[in-house]
Amino acid sequence: MKQLLKRRNTRVCSVHLGTGIGLVGAALVVATGSAQSPGEGPALSPRVTQTQLELMSDLDARIAGRRIFATPFNLLDGLGDGTLNGADKVAPGGRPTLQDNGIFLRMNGLDSQTCLECHSILSNASIPAKFAVGGVGGVGQSAFPGVINPDVDDSENNGYARIEGRMINPPFSFGSGGVEQLAREMTTELQALRAFAQSNPDTNVPLMAKGVSFGSISFDSGSGEFDITGVEGIGEDLVVRPFGRKGCCSTIRDFDIGAMRFHHGIEPVEVVGSGVDADDDGVVNELLEGELSAMHVFQTSLERPVQDPLTPEALLGEATFNSIGCADCHKRSLTTDSRFLSLSFPEVPTDPSLNVYRTVDLAGTPGFALVSGGGVEVPLYADLKLHDMGPELAEAGPVDPSGVFRARLAGAEPPQQGNGAGQGNGNGNGNGNGGVLDAARFFTTARLWGVADTAPYLHDGRAVTLTDAIVLHGGEAESSSNAFAALSDTDKVNLLAFLRSLRTPPNPNADLP
Repeated sequence: MKQLLKRRNTRVCSVHLGTGIGLVGAALVVATGSAQSPGEGPALSPRVTQTQLELMSDLDARIAGRRIFATPFNLLDGLGDGTLNGADKVAPGGRPTLQDNGIFLRMNGLDSQTCLECHSILSNASIPAKFAVGGVGGVGQSAFPGVINPDVDDSENNGYARIEGRMINPPFSFGSGGVEQLAREMTTELQALRAFAQSNPDTNVPLMAKGVSFGSISFDSGSGEFDITGVEGIGEDLVVRPFGRKGCCSTIRDFDIGAMRFHHGIEPVEVVGSGVDADDDGVVNELLEGELSAMHVFQTSLERPVQDPLTPEALLGEATFNSIGCADCHKRSLTTDSRFLSLSFPEVPTDPSLNVYRTVDLAGTPGFALVSGGGVEVPLYADLKLHDMGPELAEAGPVDPSGVFRARLAGAEPPQQGNGAGQGNGNGNGNGNGGVLDAARFFTTARLWGVADTAPYLHDGRAVTLTDAIVLHGGEAESSSNAFAALSDTDKVNLLAFLRSLRTPPNPNADLP
């Protein structure tokens, strides 16, 4: 079987070399001969180049993006990290896999064939659940990155294996165009404040964007360097990264690049280069630049979540939500300056205005409401900032130290990479006193729009009810959690009624044939 896979992948390599220059019909990518079964071919067909994407209408670009988002990749597309090489059971450029099949791993990626496997549920509030492309996932659709020390010897665990690692609760893409536009404009504002600080040395400049404070910054005339000890909730590059539970990515495209590689073993050309087989699976040009762009157009054009009319109880609950401090981080809405989201390729995080190839009208299909001045209101119930959520919610397993730069507090330094929640010097307090910041405790503020339909909750799905999610808040949110616990039963019921008014879009993608 391994030899068959090797022969098949070698054959595919020659088939895919020419796919970067135009649309390729399914018939043209079906290899012939004994190395491949007749009639089989890559699932991703036809292919889309960046030039072709830029010439497409908005509707055609969205249709193409949805198709790619929902395509179940196979070996002929480059699924997985390649066949196994030698006794170490690891592909030359890849990861070990289940049953040495060279395709699936489940822990640390290689866990699915398509984006749709983990992003398909529109509402978990109905029975049976409602489905839609771009939705959330249930617990069975969770990803497991950073797994360490899997104890497969279950003799001491009542017949069950023990695993240390992280669990990711799949979010939805609805409304992501508005979120990305906010992040782009906030980044532009913060970059301007950084430049102002540099041109006015030894001046403490508050970092405020869209009414959200990211601390302050100054430029030291003596050292010729920025003083970032006052920066909080963002990295020292002052780029707002709203996507990913850890604030890893500034745009949907940025997120999709990592997701394609991690979950499917699909290597984007813009990362590895044209004609390069980076994961040694015998396939090159696995995802073209235009195909990532099509997905970007589709996801940023998805309809935004909505809010049901508030009942008298929900109105009282909203007032309670505000009064106990939930709205300090879960800000009801932020407003953009422009209704047009610019999509760029290649992307430059510190300057989102560069290399724009298309715009998405956020007042169009996404359905954001126009405001005076030409922007739109984005009712996301979040602040696009990282916050310390306390030790109980800290992720286990190794945390990339680079994540600390996106969650820096005053005086904090990045920890050394290690295992468990306590890293570096182990204090993990992130209190601005010069101690080591514990990256495992920091998360982007969850956007509450659509929360009525998207159980389970929190970054790892451990909260199966809204009440569970609230009481598990710690760190910077502990006072609000305690205030909720002290409410009367009636006030709690009202607050939950308010949260249950926040729904996913009722019929997303309805205009796509």
